[in-house]
Amino acid sequence: MKLNFLKTWSKQDPTEFKELICIDSPFSYKVAKWGVLHDLTSISFQCSFGLKNKIIQQKIKKQLDSLAISTPEFHHRNLRDTTEKLVSFINLKGKVFYTTSGAESVSNAIKIVRAFSKKDLVFSIKRSYHGSTNEALEVTGDWRRKNNHVPRKSHRWLPDPFEDLDFSQSHLTLKEHKDRLSAIIIEPTSGKNGVFTPPKSWWEGLKKSKKELGFLLIADEVICGFYRTGKPFGFNSHKVIPDVICLAKAISGGFIPFGAVFFRDEVIKRYKDYPLSAGLTNYAHPLGLSALAGVLKIISSKNFQAQLDSNIETLKRYKSLYAKLSIVSEVRQKGMLMAIECKKTLYKEMFYEENINVIINKKTVILAPALNYKTKTLDKCLNKIFKILKSN
Repeated sequence: MKLNFLKTWSKQDPTEFKELICIDSPFSYKVAKWGVLHDLTSISFQCSFGLKNKIIQQKIKKQLDSLAISTPEFHHRNLRDTTEKLVSFINLKGKVFYTTSGAESVSNAIKIVRAFSKKDLVFSIKRSYHGSTNEALEVTGDWRRKNNHVPRKSHRWLPDPFEDLDFSQSHLTLKEHKDRLSAIIIEPTSGKNGVFTPPKSWWEGLKKSKKELGFLLIADEVICGFYRTGKPFGFNSHKVIPDVICLAKAISGGFIPFGAVFFRDEVIKRYKDYPLSAGLTNYAHPLGLSALAGVLKIISSKNFQAQLDSNIETLKRYKSLYAKLSIVSEVRQKGMLMAIECKKTLYKEMFYEENINVIINKKTVILAPALNYKTKTLDKCLNKIFKILKSN
């Protein structure tokens, strides 16, 4: 039987919510039925620095006491300083447009690349998730797209990277639509769709095709950004420089709804003499910026880097152990993302009974622990997963 927390909550008096589930520690929940659940999901990939994080929380609290809200028209010190640090971290020349979510980041990215290129056609891969606003759904490959009316005339699918290892089929498809070709959008590594990373040969082919055809590349780093894959960004592993980078989730550690789109100088030059037809009530919200400032402070420390490296090595070790089990057909791992593809469906309750919270997508168990998880605790949790897999 599958557990549905939403139904469980709806039966409770709202005042009893804290008794049902609450944050127990930086890496666990306290749940009425199961006690402490160790979170190996970062909730929905966004809490990359834990369910509680003093640095991020203190930054937000301090901001609340100074400038808690603002207007998009004001350029306050927090906006200037934090944006400069973010651009420096991205390590490319360009500018940032702030949003409040990953879907908004993708939507604004698509809108702006179409305006810049004066072409409408955007390509993406079917095994993908880019958000649930209209433009984001247009390029998304999961079930949400089917259940909504979305425009399809300005979008095409690229072949799956594992069926087009050298990008040659994709290149021919793009070339066929060159007159309308604006951009392609790609997750460097997918998240809930299975932790798939296109092979090196695909990225090399993409790079050559981009140079020949001149399309723009949008990197959807909503999940991969801020060291989830072990590098600052997912694209850093592939020596391909995107024109646009979509950010959200870990950008605020999940503490404030926040996102951003980075545009390289070549794209943003158009808007020196051309109005940007975009706007958000909570654009560059001071609390979101303060959370981002906390994230940038965390990831710049040597302690964080050492902890991250230790955790990645721990996941690598368990990848080898999981792969040997009879129930497992394949294990994919990239940094602090892991997908354990099983030969039969497992259910969350199996993991809850061992005080572990994971993501289940059909027959795949997906892990996305906080990057700064205590390695000893992470090891114990991964060992419990090993025992669950072995017993099934």
